[in-house]
Amino acid sequence: RALAPNATRGMIVDMAAINPKQWADDHYRPLANPVDAIIYETHVRDFSIMANSGMSNKGKYLAFTERGTTGPQKVATGVDSLLQLGITHVQVLPVFDFASIDETKPEEYNWGYDPRTYNVPQGAYATTPHGSARISEYKRMIQSLHSAGIGVIMDVVYNHTFAINDSAFDLLVPHYYYRTDDYGNYSSGSGCGNEVACERPMVQKFVLDSLTYWMREYNVDGFRFDRMALIGIDTMKAAAQALHAVNPDALIYGEPWTGGLSALPSQQIVYKGRQKGLGLGVFNDNIRNGLIGSVFDHSAQGFAMGAPFKVDI
Repeated sequence: RALAPNATRGMIVDMAAINPKQWADDHYRPLANPVDAIIYETHVRDFSIMANSGMSNKGKYLAFTERGTTGPQKVATGVDSLLQLGITHVQVLPVFDFASIDETKPEEYNWGYDPRTYNVPQGAYATTPHGSARISEYKRMIQSLHSAGIGVIMDVVYNHTFAINDSAFDLLVPHYYYRTDDYGNYSSGSGCGNEVACERPMVQKFVLDSLTYWMREYNVDGFRFDRMALIGIDTMKAAAQALHAVNPDALIYGEPWTGGLSALPSQQIVYKGRQKGLGLGVFNDNIRNGLIGSVFDHSAQGFAMGAPFKVDI
């Protein structure tokens, strides 16, 4: 739950002692109905990093605490621009500790889909990766957005990890946390060299504990699951139940597809349609492709891009 830079050591922190002022008064963003959500996806660093963003804390969590910022020609930036858009929620690309960048080098960049330590905020987005700044400043970001009437959704990647043999999972119990084939080889339904075995009891417990921890400790309003199909129907059902027990308005949704052949039994894979009754939503690539065209074949246009025959889709 707390780390030295680049996860070289764990750290003991009194979480309550470092909470922002008035953190006890911070609340989730309520919705009358999940379909009322208007979600804006962003990368914490990208949100403010431009030289002309008008923000002081460029590339940092604290950029989301700044108000009244403008760019060229006095165009609103930052949170003020989000309010102009009329959104209800910000979905942030992964903000847990990920492995592909050196947290002490602010110029390094990645999207963050390479998990290393699931329950700690990424230190590169804090004013310093040392100490507890990453914890208190991520909370300040959430507090600021909530005060503006905007909820926060975390993009989470429980389907795979960056490393395998030297990952925290494999160091604890080799092979238990990952799916393998009949020969003991790691399967790669994620397309990233491994897939986390969320159907196994202690792995499922870890995922549920992690999700409820983020919701209780950081007051996040929901989760977008990367490669959600690989998490499995049973685990996603349990996750939805656990999260809605904490916050009945929690938004839970994700990608109903894999990145390759999975060792998860096919009846457990969360494909489109299988989310019914689970208390969660899925992306629909049929609607996406009908609107904007294929993301794989740029010559295949959608209705919004000039293909009128797609109107019935």
